[in-house]
Amino acid sequence: MGEITKTNTPYEQAMSNRERIVQLLDIIPDYKIGYVLAYVQGIAADEEADDTFCQRMVEDYENDSDPKKDKTYTLEECMKEWGISEKIRNDETIEAMQELENGGWDNSHYGLSSLF
Repeated sequence: MGEITKTNTPYEQAMSNRERIVQLLDIIPDYKIGYVLAYVQGIAADEEADDTFCQRMVEDYENDSDPKKDKTYTLEECMKEWGISEKIRNDETIEAMQELENGGWDNSHYGLSSLF
């Protein structure tokens, strides 16, 4: 008969992964640690706190008394302000920007419908 082997519990597997992460941190150069930190903080973020933050941002915008808050800008005005040349735009970029100008972003055009 075959030998019986013990399988790790989820806790033991997690500790194993945690230990591996710590080992990898030891070989990551200091200049990349900021990227790792940002990624881990993003993963550890509380979804409810994130939703609350986003809701507060929407409410702040809606309650903003600045009369210019609803001013709209054309694509050309934005490109000029951001320093984007007409020459570097490609058809896909133009299509996406026009769709945004028309008030929507249809993810199915870009193969992203399954992500959202």
